[in-house]
Amino acid sequence: MSATLCAMDVRGGVQRSAALPEAGVGWSTATLAAAALVAVVAVAVTLTAFSHDYDEGVYLQSLTSLDAGHAIYSSVFSSQPPLFLFSLLPSFHLAGPSLVAARSPLVLFALAGLVAVWRLGRRAGTNSGLLAPALVLSVGLFVMSADRVDATLPSVALCVVGVSVAGAAGRHRGRARLGLAFVAGLVLAGATMIKLLGVVGVVPAALFLVVPAKARPDLAPAPGGQAKADGWLSGLPAAAVLGLAALGGVVAVSAVFWSHGDLYAQVVRFHLRARGVRSGPLFNLKVLSAATLTTPALLASALAAGIVVWRRVTAATIYVAWLTTGGVFLLLQHPMFRQHELILVPPAALIVAGLPAWLAQQGISETMTRWCRIAISVVVAFGLLGVAYGTAKTSRSASPATAEVINALRLDVPASTLVVTDDPVTVAAAGRSVPPALVDTSNVRFESGDLTAEDLIAITDAQAGAVLLTGGRFEQAPAFTAWVDQHFVLKTTFRDGAKLYTRS
Repeated sequence: MSATLCAMDVRGGVQRSAALPEAGVGWSTATLAAAALVAVVAVAVTLTAFSHDYDEGVYLQSLTSLDAGHAIYSSVFSSQPPLFLFSLLPSFHLAGPSLVAARSPLVLFALAGLVAVWRLGRRAGTNSGLLAPALVLSVGLFVMSADRVDATLPSVALCVVGVSVAGAAGRHRGRARLGLAFVAGLVLAGATMIKLLGVVGVVPAALFLVVPAKARPDLAPAPGGQAKADGWLSGLPAAAVLGLAALGGVVAVSAVFWSHGDLYAQVVRFHLRARGVRSGPLFNLKVLSAATLTTPALLASALAAGIVVWRRVTAATIYVAWLTTGGVFLLLQHPMFRQHELILVPPAALIVAGLPAWLAQQGISETMTRWCRIAISVVVAFGLLGVAYGTAKTSRSASPATAEVINALRLDVPASTLVVTDDPVTVAAAGRSVPPALVDTSNVRFESGDLTAEDLIAITDAQAGAVLLTGGRFEQAPAFTAWVDQHFVLKTTFRDGAKLYTRS
């Protein structure tokens, strides 16, 4: 199998075309096939597994409230932009409210992101296009997030799609270029309104439109013989269109869901209040470094990025800038959680996958590039071992202690009764709902002052017929737990210390 490569002297910027056979495609195909097989098995095994994740419980309770007709922000508390929940709501409503119905759309987001990574990777050649998604699939967090109800993966996936569309725009001229830039901007707006970290994609997307041809990752010629755009000045109009489309999309979605400022209060001001609560550059760096040490693909990207900078591989400019922007964003993000590292995975995979082709472009021998591809396959293999281990240790059912609480909720709490709790996962598993304003009773809400004991008492007194205390979060509101002891009847004390209260 061969591919037509456009070889370029990176240091001198002199371009020359030649039909060169691209070796190793079979090996790269086998690497991707192995990664895809492990990922498919992992997702199939865990798709129906019991959820032990607090955030997933929050999202399930939020979807239940939205499906019941409650309005987001004004009634249903949400610390994230609105498009994530509303992207899951059709499946949740049509397939019947269930964990699988909520998780299934995440698989589609993951597939869209993988296709976009493949399209970006193949700009450096067929091998790079195959190895880039293989590297993404070797990241356990990505595979586990493909069937976990969380906004991070959908935002990252749409972000990559937006960058891919912008990359396609950079290969066109005239109206086609402006049109694709507009579409890319709207997609990035969608990524941002799923989770704010999607805004990181604006940087690489804009660079695809304005940087000179020698600073793009392209070794293969543009499809259809279309010339690459000239860059910088000629790319500014398209970059402006992309920026305006992204900004306009964010403004339009915000206007629809503004809810008298509740969107701003819960999505923006809430996170500003949380500044300093288990966050800050040093705390974030600790979280990020711990996560990176368990992710071979990210470790490999650090080495690959160093190599391309050392050898002045300008073809990697956009991806290095993308990785750097994501890293800076994560250092400033608050609060910072491990799943946020997903924002680094696409550019990291693209840098590592493109390295053999870019080194070959600089005159490195075919033997060395072959060993580079083998090394990448080894990185993928180690990552897949992590995916397999994570899949094997995933619990398929509730623990005996949790099952005891679930059974008690089903027995002692009518289905129509709202339950105030610091454990939304268990309440959702029992088929019970929480008050819309209390779908999230996280530590961050208490620590930031967004949720107080007085708030809890007022909402519980007006709406709830039961209270489930599992320990931990509500300990930050002792006045509320004291009030519950006085106004509710202790129904059951469980072996793990959890307590179930009812009105009578």
